[in-house]
Amino acid sequence: GQATHNVRAEVRREAGCSFDEFLRLMREDDEFDADLTPAGRAQAKRTAEDAARISDLDLVVCSPLSRAIDTALIVFGERARQGVPFVCVEDL
Repeated sequence: GQATHNVRAEVRREAGCSFDEFLRLMREDDEFDADLTPAGRAQAKRTAEDAARISDLDLVVCSPLSRAIDTALIVFGERARQGVPFVCVEDL
């Protein structure tokens, strides 16, 4: 989902900027552990609707970054409450 480090670049990309400009803006606005935006939370909630149809989920693996953990909990939080283990992996 969208996080605070990529909002400006996404807006410019949608307006037709070049890929090089998009990458430049992403680098300028880089924030190591950026939070999800309200749009990013909404994206995760929509994904959760599809993920609910996965019947054989044994493990959720995500990055240890806050936005990844938040996304995983929004998408698979009910599964965590049902006992599916969550693991954060530094190398993702």
